[in-house]
Amino acid sequence: KYPWHILDVWKTIFGNTEIMIKKSAEIAESATIKGNVVIEDGVRIFENAVISGPCYIGKNTIIANNALVRDSHIGGNCVIGFSTEVARSYLADHVWTHSNYIGDSVILNNVSFGAGCATGNLRLDDGNVFVNIKGEKTDSGKNKLGLICGENVRAGVNTSFMPGVKVGNNSFVGA
Repeated sequence: KYPWHILDVWKTIFGNTEIMIKKSAEIAESATIKGNVVIEDGVRIFENAVISGPCYIGKNTIIANNALVRDSHIGGNCVIGFSTEVARSYLADHVWTHSNYIGDSVILNNVSFGAGCATGNLRLDDGNVFVNIKGEKTDSGKNKLGLICGENVRAGVNTSFMPGVKVGNNSFVGA
């Protein structure tokens, strides 16, 4: 019913997935792959990256040096850039990051985060995160929920998103 439900559905579907790494995937010797992961064709995982399952990494995606991806879905043709952490999130296709933190978020297609962007996912009082749905504050039922982001979005460097914020399609968020 709500965008954040994809996080629970994804975890249910991929939580018991068998390990599957396509032969055309290139994984650096110093990279760490643990848990149930699916790594598709054309994926490149660079030095010191960590993939901690359950995770799905889509076709032709790059996981750069020192990146950490855990409990997440990363779509096709994405770049999880240098020193980026993606935790418990759903990223669709063509998402670009660089030195970012993406936590407990739902990110749709063709989104680019400038260096240093972060998604806040926890309220200071540890309470449930509320989301504005049609002008009304709706309790997500989660104490951790980050950004809900539409398609074709660009976020400037060092942009910070508070827990439960929504960004609509075709938006530019200034630095």
